[in-house]
Amino acid sequence: AERASPVAIRHVGFRFKVMTLTNINDADSTFTCTFFLHLDWAEPNFDTDALLKGQAPETLVPLEDYPSRGLFVPQWKFKNDVEWSYKQDPMFFLQSHPGSTYHILMSCAVTGTFFQKKFSLMDFPFDSHTFEVKIDMLKKASEVVLEPTQAGRKP
Repeated sequence: AERASPVAIRHVGFRFKVMTLTNINDADSTFTCTFFLHLDWAEPNFDTDALLKGQAPETLVPLEDYPSRGLFVPQWKFKNDVEWSYKQDPMFFLQSHPGSTYHILMSCAVTGTFFQKKFSLMDFPFDSHTFEVKIDMLKKASEVVLEPTQAGRKP
């Protein structure tokens, strides 16, 4: 009997850029946040030669038709959302790095209300809080791993 070849784990980098944080509600333990979500991943099955011909390294090339190409598109969920929606639909870009693989970058703007554990107000008005938006992939961890990245990260 033939053995199935192991599925390569896909590493997806992510980062958030918070634009607004409002409606902090201690009674409901919620807050509203608008942020940019950026995801990036290597895409070895994408024919890039024609798209990058004549482009300088690290140029972002828009890929308006990327989702229709049948290639990997990350599917995620927010683990602590009450509700959320796109403020700006996902946009896809191709980026090359010299001596490296090609990366697909996806960027979207999200606004939502998120649940937060109870706020500790014992030191008010001299308190500080960490607000968390928890994200996870819908695929199994054996297939897709989320990794926090910094702006301008090189693959």
